[in-house]
Amino acid sequence: MIYLKKNKLIALSSLLVAFIFLPLIVNLKGVLYNCFHAYDLGLYQQAFINMADGNWNPYLTIRGLNIFNDHFMPIIFTSIPFVWISNYSPFSMIFLEWFYYITFIIVTFLYVKPRGLGRALFAVFMIVFSKGVMSAIEFPIHPGTWSMFAWFLLVYGINKKNNYYIIICSVLVCLFRESYPFSIFMLSLYYLVKKEVKLGSVLLSFSVIYLLFIFKIRPTFIGPVHDYGGWIVEGILSNPILFTYQKIISIDWMVPLKIFAPFIIPVILIIKSKQRKLDTLFTPCFLMLIPLFAIHIISGKFHFHYGPPFMSVLIAYLCFDDDFWKLIENKKVLYLTIFLFLITSSSRYTKFFRFLVLGKGKNCRVVDAKLDSTKLIKNKMKNISNDKIFLSTGGVIQMILKPGLKVYPPYTLVTLPDKFDYVLFEKNNHGDVYPMTKEEVDLAIKKCHEFSNKVLMNDDYFYFAEGDFPKECVSVK
Repeated sequence: MIYLKKNKLIALSSLLVAFIFLPLIVNLKGVLYNCFHAYDLGLYQQAFINMADGNWNPYLTIRGLNIFNDHFMPIIFTSIPFVWISNYSPFSMIFLEWFYYITFIIVTFLYVKPRGLGRALFAVFMIVFSKGVMSAIEFPIHPGTWSMFAWFLLVYGINKKNNYYIIICSVLVCLFRESYPFSIFMLSLYYLVKKEVKLGSVLLSFSVIYLLFIFKIRPTFIGPVHDYGGWIVEGILSNPILFTYQKIISIDWMVPLKIFAPFIIPVILIIKSKQRKLDTLFTPCFLMLIPLFAIHIISGKFHFHYGPPFMSVLIAYLCFDDDFWKLIENKKVLYLTIFLFLITSSSRYTKFFRFLVLGKGKNCRVVDAKLDSTKLIKNKMKNISNDKIFLSTGGVIQMILKPGLKVYPPYTLVTLPDKFDYVLFEKNNHGDVYPMTKEEVDLAIKKCHEFSNKVLMNDDYFYFAEGDFPKECVSVK
């Protein structure tokens, strides 16, 4: 058991609460100072505010696709109340993601608390100091990150052998991302092998039908969908061995190593103690993660919003396995596990503190005077109709978005229209202008200025102009 004296319990609880709130404050500040690119944050913001305005499958000018023709994640409908309550504020998305993050923490704490308060706090510690979780929260918004509580509850249901719980949570998990039904498919095979035919058949039927809907039926109703897996199928069919080998050697293995490092030793020791029995909790958890692991090996992506399913399943597995709690009664194992969590997540927290306390951001500058300019731009936007077409660098887009606004970031996957009515550039690296450099932004301003009819703002932070701008004026690469 993990026993803590009252004063240590209070200190640990207070410290955990502070670290829980830290990412929220950092991300709110990041939005305020234009530190997130629209291709990450504004993409979903544009979807959410238009859905809240009555368009269930809005076209995203930031992405060049309708939201459900891109990914199929029905859970995003839960964003609508947050948008309404916040009056379409960009900060609503940060609170939405934090809501799901807190839900994961609360669910974990409550479900582990019957095993003891010390264990419940240690479970929260594993979340708060998981590099995979923190990297996802930093992103700063994605339905894959929201799914952590659902994965945790699914593992709980598996551990309790509660069939209804397993079915409900399996359905819930699939609402967050279209790749997750592959995990449920693997889970169904586990129960079929165990001869739990009824449960296995239900999960198998659901996962197959859901996948058929996503990849075959969905395009029939809403039109062509973006094909994320075509290149994988093509590569495997052309030369499976060479394709797989090339993908494996191209991965920066330090990224997944840092993400999974705190879990490796406890999981190996637990498996060893179980003597590879099929009915242990490890087997279904492992099977669920196989398809996701395969997908991410091929894509080479384990960080940001790609990590949460792995983290939540692994944390849940440790929390509900009695051998884990026996294992960390050994102080050497306990201290090593704590050390690995702290050391692997330290880079995230160093980055958070540097930005929050010192105002040092990688993709932006924290200057209070810029806020006045941003406010002025927002006021000017109130008098601009939605039939106008905008070109804007990525950081400030979150602050100007409103339902129906057609705004395009340069040099993303979006095909730009031939003409723009307004251009808005962030100057001197004051916002995230990826993939443009300061010099390229300066050149674009110079070229576009020739086509301006009226300069609405031109200070140290922004160039905002009205005119008849050809897309060629932003061709600076």
